Amino acid sequence: DPHLLIYGDARAGKTTVLRSLLAQLSAASDPAGSGRKLFGIDHRRALPTEATSGAHRITFGAAESSAICTALVAELVGRLRPGDGRPDGFGRIYLLVDDYDLVGTRPGNPLNGLIPFLPHGRDLRFHLIIARRLGGAARAQYEPLLQTLGDLGTPVLLLSGSPAEGRLAHGLTPRPLPPGRAMFAVRGAVPQLIQTPWVQ
Repeated sequence: DPHLLIYGDARAGKTTVLRSLLAQLSAASDPAGSGRKLFGIDHRRALPTEATSGAHRITFGAAESSAICTALVAELVGRLRPGDGRPDGFGRIYLLVDDYDLVGTRPGNPLNGLIPFLPHGRDLRFHLIIARRLGGAARAQYEPLLQTLGDLGTPVLLLSGSPAEGRLAHGLTPRPLPPGRAMFAVRGAVPQLIQTPWVQ
């Protein structure tokens, strides 16, 4: 699955999951120098701006986030053009978004331009990983980007939260859990209880 949705209350471990993914992706080798690109949108400035190995770019403000998304749209359009090379020749693109509720509620959501490319994520080697607080998450599922991810059957990592938030994707309902503990759900499979890693 090319994309991932992460939901959880404050201090449940959403940002820690993103920090772990960022550390692993930054340190991993780049096969055959394919030119992997790793970006983050972090309006609360909770993600590290430097990696021990590799390179990534973290944006903090609305203007810079919009610029990153505009550049990604241009690159993905190029990857869709016939004759521009096979997908195996493309470097993978990862976009990690923390606190999507702070990004997606702004006028002119910068991520909306990426919606047409989400169904082609596997072929385009494009991966969108979004973390969002649970407050209002059930209503937010009808927002265009989250609705598209839901329609695609995107896997969900559900950390601790109140059952009052209601049912989310894959039939999951939040429940109180220890920090870092989560239900992981994929379409067509039984949800699994997992423990996510801790990264300082």
